[in-house]
Order: sequence, then C-alpha cells, then structure tokens
Amino acid sequence: MRGKSAIVIGVLYVAFVAWSLYGAVFPVETHTFRMVHLAFIFALGFLVYPPTKKAGRWAWWLDLSLAVLGVASVAYALADLDQFIRRSTLPDPMDVFFGVVAIVLLLELSRRAVDNTFTMYKPDYLLTSRV
Repeated sequence: MRGKSAIVIGVLYVAFVAWSLYGAVFPVETHTFRMVHLAFIFALGFLVYPPTKKAGRWAWWLDLSLAVLGVASVAYALADLDQFIRRSTLPDPMDVFFGVVAIVLLLELSRRAVDNTFTMYKPDYLLTSRV
C-alpha cells in the first residue's frame, strides 16, 4: 500500500484501536460494540488481504466492494438494533439476506487471512499408516 490508500487504511486502523479502547474504558452495549468491531474487521480485512498472492490492481475494486458490502451488512443490523434483535426468532427476508452475506464474507475473509492452512496441512502422523 502506498499513497492515499495507505493513509486511509492507517486511519481505519487508528479508528479501530480507538473504538476498542473506548469500549474498554466506557460502557458500550455488547451487541453494538461487537457489531462495530465486525464492521472494522470487514473494512480492514478486505483492504489489507488480497484475494490471492498474485492479485493485481484489478482486485482493489473487488476488495473495496466486498468491504462496503460487509460494512453495509453490519450497518443494516445497527440501524434498528432493538427491532433487529426482537426479530431474531422470525427474521425478515432482508435480515436473512444480510446474515448470509455476513457469513459468506467472514468465510472469504478467513480464507484470505489464514490461507489454506487448515485445509491443506496434514501432520506426519496422519500420513503414516500404523498397523
């Protein structure tokens, strides 16, 4: 990262840390604190971790779109948090849509951050046969 994008990401990191420290010092409702935390993770994660190691400049727009979609999924829930929580037993179609979006984005972000560590790693004791 260089130039303006590095400055934007740096500001997001500082805001993320400031939010975490604010939540440690002043009481914040648990749902709100965790959801804002998740929004920061979506915003930073997609902008910092590229889709592949060889991703070119084209990936920036994809990553920016996914980051915005992730933040939007959290903002949707935060917009009317009390009613969102009350609808948890019988969610609206939009609740389900943004919930599925959030889960899929978290899976993709996890894949980017950890790579295929858990899916491709096979310890030696699993590769050797014991009789």
